Amino acid sequence: MQYGGFSVRCDGQNVIWRIAMQAVIDVNALPIAERLRLMESLWESLCASQPEGAALPAWHDEVLAQRIARIDSGSEPVSPWPQAKERIRAQARGS
Repeated sequence: MQYGGFSVRCDGQNVIWRIAMQAVIDVNALPIAERLRLMESLWESLCASQPEGAALPAWHDEVLAQRIARIDSGSEPVSPWPQAKERIRAQARGS
C-alpha cells in the first residue's frame, strides 16, 4: 500500500515500512518500547491531520458508546493518560 512518501507491506507476520528515502524498517524487529513510540508518533500524526474522507466505521461509534456507558456507570477502571502511558512503558520494559 502506498501512503504519500512511504509504503507499508504486511505478509501476515511482518510489517515493513518503506520510507521515501528508501529506508526499510522491519517493525517486528524493533523492541516493544520502540514500537510503542512509533505507534504513538503515528497516532499523534493522525490526530494532527484530519484527512478528508477518513470517516470512521459505524462500529467505532458503538464501541465508544459502550465504553462511555461503562465509565459513566463506574464499572470501567480509568487512569489519567500520563499514568497509563507510564504503566504501558513499564510493561514493555518488562518491569
